[in-house]
Amino acid sequence: MNIQKNFLKLFTGASLSLGIISSGSALAATVTYDFTIENLTGKLAGNTYHGHLQYDDSSPENHIEEQGFDGISSSQGGLKFYFDFLGNTFRETHDDLDRTQLDFHDGEVDSLNYQIESDGYDYFDIGYTFTFTSHNTDEFGNNYIADFSYLIDGRDGDGGDGDVVFTRRDSGYTSIPEPGSLIGIGAITSGLLLRKSKKS
Repeated sequence: MNIQKNFLKLFTGASLSLGIISSGSALAATVTYDFTIENLTGKLAGNTYHGHLQYDDSSPENHIEEQGFDGISSSQGGLKFYFDFLGNTFRETHDDLDRTQLDFHDGEVDSLNYQIESDGYDYFDIGYTFTFTSHNTDEFGNNYIADFSYLIDGRDGDGGDGDVVFTRRDSGYTSIPEPGSLIGIGAITSGLLLRKSKKS
């Protein structure tokens, strides 16, 4: 009977400490945004293309505020980029300017920066360029920003623009105990064992 009581005390103490862990823990997960390129103009009109981005939101540099502007990059925040386009799969390591970045405004995705140029491109033998978030000029000389722009077969080739739609996947967050919480469970368990030894 005494053994059962001691186990009950130990179990209760551990449960309380786990409650501390639950309330004082950090939530971390790999955040994934899928994106779709649609409403394309030019030669690729009518087509849609897909990709996704990933980052670890437990890193301090990847903390996104609910207000203001933030950004997560491949060079500092470990942003991963995956995009299938015209027979090739592009990653963050292929960015010509090494500046793949996902920008946020008030906690929501605002834009993606990424660029591929065909000239001197070492990874694929391609005859096209494309850019996420580009500053362009229309036929009337007006400046505008396009979510996505492409150009096939050189400067005088076929090109166009498109819209990029981002969708965040549902993430299964994992609870990561803080060091103080782990100390709490150790202290409670040790206290119960010490109390038991004094009574005996």
